[in-house]
Amino acid sequence: MVLQHRLGGYLEYSAPAALAPYCEAVWTYKTPSEHQEAVHRVLPDLAVNIQLAYLRDAAGHVCEPTLVVGGPIATPVVAGFEPGREIVALKVKLEWSDAVLDQLPRLARVVLDRLSHTLSIEEATDLLVANVAPRPRAAPVAARALDIVRWTRGQCAVEQVADRLNVSPRHLRREVERQAGVTPKMYARTVRLLRAVTIADAYPAAQPISWAKVAADSGFYDQSHLIRECHALCGLTPGEILMERRTEMVGQSAP
Repeated sequence: MVLQHRLGGYLEYSAPAALAPYCEAVWTYKTPSEHQEAVHRVLPDLAVNIQLAYLRDAAGHVCEPTLVVGGPIATPVVAGFEPGREIVALKVKLEWSDAVLDQLPRLARVVLDRLSHTLSIEEATDLLVANVAPRPRAAPVAARALDIVRWTRGQCAVEQVADRLNVSPRHLRREVERQAGVTPKMYARTVRLLRAVTIADAYPAAQPISWAKVAADSGFYDQSHLIRECHALCGLTPGEILMERRTEMVGQSAP
């Protein structure tokens, strides 16, 4: 897996080849400090996360393991994490969530039983990834449509997606809403916003950010469009979000 993004104790990797048709990414979170609680604002994200969460004590032993499902997240959530908290998760594509969630009881039995034998968050990640084997059942139109939205970073209009798939825009909207529970337009808006935040995260702290360039690179009409969308989806400006996120970057090593 290739590291795609890093923010404090959060690391996001590309999905392994076997899971790429169903998963957007694999991510982990580890409380950076051994002595202080960490706070992280989870931004809107239209995916379903299968999360293996636990505490690891000073001796490396796993405590209080759980396998939970989180998301999709339509509005920001501020979460606090105690020292020693580790989370390993699969970010499942929304339209494939049912196919993956069907195997949750089996996955919980296998993974929770073996988690105590892991010595690191990396081993826990390998354990979770190795035991997911989704059986595809998503509607082809919805799956292909949302993949196009992802590939284009949300920069493809519904009419263009429908044209690529040789279906009507109305049929496309209906199939995506039926399978994923969200409109293609809303999904694209969220993809664009997350893309903008990820680009901004990559700027060195000492370098001024060109929000106009961030807006252009992430598919917004202009800087004002980015600010409006960010405020509509998150209740904050891009600058306020970045300032908050940069407090999480303190002390992290370079990607």
